[in-house]
Amino acid sequence: MASSFTPKQTLSFNGELLDELQGNMSVQIAERLITMLPPFTSDSHLHDSGCGTGAVTRAVMATNPPRGLKITANDKQDMFLDAYRVTAAANNWPAVAHKMDSAALEFPDGIFSHSIANFLFMNFPYNDDVAAGEMRRTLRKGGVAAATIWEEQPHAVALMAANRAVRGRDAPELPMFNTEWYGGKQIKEAMIKAGFAPEKIKAVEMEAWSAIKDYKRWATIAWSYLGEPADGWTPEDEEE
Repeated sequence: MASSFTPKQTLSFNGELLDELQGNMSVQIAERLITMLPPFTSDSHLHDSGCGTGAVTRAVMATNPPRGLKITANDKQDMFLDAYRVTAAANNWPAVAHKMDSAALEFPDGIFSHSIANFLFMNFPYNDDVAAGEMRRTLRKGGVAAATIWEEQPHAVALMAANRAVRGRDAPELPMFNTEWYGGKQIKEAMIKAGFAPEKIKAVEMEAWSAIKDYKRWATIAWSYLGEPADGWTPEDEEE
């Protein structure tokens, strides 16, 4: 059971802090990713799965897509959905966001032409092939699915070192850093288990960069969101 204790130094996380943490890296990747997919048409229906604050939708709308495009987004976190909806309304996006688990979508079969899960899979606390199966189930015949994962995260090295320094050399890996995803093998296996044809699965490597102006603030945000152990914070975390 996770602890209800929270160190006083941590920040109360929300969508704005997520954007500050990741800079525009998710958007950079999304922008490059959509250039590799079939173009959007007036009949296209995009699924932004695990939408967060809207990196994929933002990247798509920046391309000035054809009128008629529909966007359906989902996320489990209210704090991210709130930020997504505010941005969608401010920019008049043709988008609707739902509070929904990407591994238990409530959408009917075969409605999306494009389904994109941008850095969603590495955060799954459940069977990854189930979520991949939901992507496949809701795709139209001839539709395309795309998922991104991190191959390497330089800041992860520092955060995992901090984890060991604070909690001991044998401390469990931080749950937000699922390094078993590195290399691409696990995401490919999940897609194959979900029913996607192996010969149609393509892996591509991309890089993204973010400029950090205030390292202390960024480190505080990062530790607040990524530093919590699986069993929750403890008073010792506050002392350290």
